Amino acid sequence: MPEGRIYVLPFQVSETVFLGISLVIILTFILLVMLFFGMKRPSSKESSGAIALTIASVILLSGFWSIWLSLTYDTRRYDEVAFRSIILEPLSSQTITFEAKKGQEIEIKIYYVGTERVIPKPGIVVKTLTPPTLIFPSFSVKIYDPSNKLVWAQANVTSLSYTHPPVSDSGTFRIEVNNPQEELLSLNIRVQDRSKLTVRPLEPLGHWLILISLPVFGLGVWFTRFKKANLNPPNNTGVS
Repeated sequence: MPEGRIYVLPFQVSETVFLGISLVIILTFILLVMLFFGMKRPSSKESSGAIALTIASVILLSGFWSIWLSLTYDTRRYDEVAFRSIILEPLSSQTITFEAKKGQEIEIKIYYVGTERVIPKPGIVVKTLTPPTLIFPSFSVKIYDPSNKLVWAQANVTSLSYTHPPVSDSGTFRIEVNNPQEELLSLNIRVQDRSKLTVRPLEPLGHWLILISLPVFGLGVWFTRFKKANLNPPNNTGVS
């Protein structure tokens, strides 16, 4: 079974990437400035430690906000639940089953697979037209939910797209397909989970921010330890 996919709009992806790159560039610039002045003037390290810890705290809080409190939008899953290719003998039927979990919003699509051609219907004389009229083979479908209740029935269709509301209980769906034609019928049956999903576009950025805050915290602690070392210089009491 293929992995589930979540479709994100392009502008939402580009906005997240732009914000992330901009933030990383700004933070890198600030850290380089702090390191430059801290190495050039050791006395400035006393204030650099407090600045680094403040910046690290802001980055960490921004990461938490991006993960749990940032704006959200609704999208849909596109998890493939089942896929079947079937060939129906003339005037025959087949039954296909698949499992659905509670809460899934199931979409069922059935479509004809074959070459486009003109198929005369009984009692109808198909005349040659320019361009020709294409008539696809028809079939009949019945769909039963896990409680064995008939939820959809349609006869003589050339394709089908049916969406079932969120499943109340996990169980087995059953699809009955009937071929009323006097020739072979090839069909594809695709079942997908299209349940709604809430997504935070800035959540990946939040994880990066939390990761970035760790070395900044380390830098602030290092500056702070340097300050303490200056406040408590070593005691050299040698006798001359």
